[in-house]
Amino acid sequence: MGSSSNKKASLANLAPVFLPFLNNGPVFGLPGTDAGDFRYRTQLSGDWGGLRTDLARHGFFFDLYSTSAYQDVASGGLKTGNTSIQNTQLSMNLDTGRAGLWPGGVVHITLESRYGSSSPQNTFTVGSTVPQYTGLAFPGPFFVHDVLPRNISYFRR
Repeated sequence: MGSSSNKKASLANLAPVFLPFLNNGPVFGLPGTDAGDFRYRTQLSGDWGGLRTDLARHGFFFDLYSTSAYQDVASGGLKTGNTSIQNTQLSMNLDTGRAGLWPGGVVHITLESRYGSSSPQNTFTVGSTVPQYTGLAFPGPFFVHDVLPRNISYFRR
């Protein structure tokens, strides 16, 4: 999706694999995403009635990723029991070329949060020095119900 509103170089147009690399997943509005039929969508919430496509054309990319994990220590370890964890990541990218600001730049911000059904100490019950589910490393194994910045970057071609 190029922008017809400006003639400045867009990093999303010149290197469409760059933003998915920063986000660790597909970026709405770039090649490889599908907002069509619900069964085939790469982004669950779709195009928001065309708003998301319009934002992408103007350099604003918003993507929310979520991973849920269930872990259980059935026997052994420090303590038996189970817990469930959910990591959520919000990635926001501003392509400065598409936005008409300056050519070839990207401002990238990632916010990370972790929520679970029990205390974070229950994620170490296997008896290791790291959680069984290593996705708990971000934003930190003991940050519960916090939303914290994980990455704030600026890139220029």
